[in-house]
Amino acid sequence: MGQSEFQRICERYAASATALIELSDYRKVPVKIQNISLKGVGAVTERPLRAGISAVLTLIPHTEESPFKKSVRVMWCKKVRAGKWLSGLEFLSQGPE
Repeated sequence: MGQSEFQRICERYAASATALIELSDYRKVPVKIQNISLKGVGAVTERPLRAGISAVLTLIPHTEESPFKKSVRVMWCKKVRAGKWLSGLEFLSQGPE
């Protein structure tokens, strides 16, 4: 499924949140959440993420609450400007983990 098809399936909402993506080799990549939908999030990173990989997305709350963790798959990644990449991250499950 291409990026434009994915966008048509789910309405996206603007968002602004700090998060981390933990890759399979345990590296943690900081991300800025740009938008969110029922199916996933749009996330900006300072380096590209490889499409097809699975990872754990952790949203970092601004309160004392526990972080929100969700398994995701990188569906696509594109360069948006020098040193900034936008990736589509699809949630791998719809319920709590």
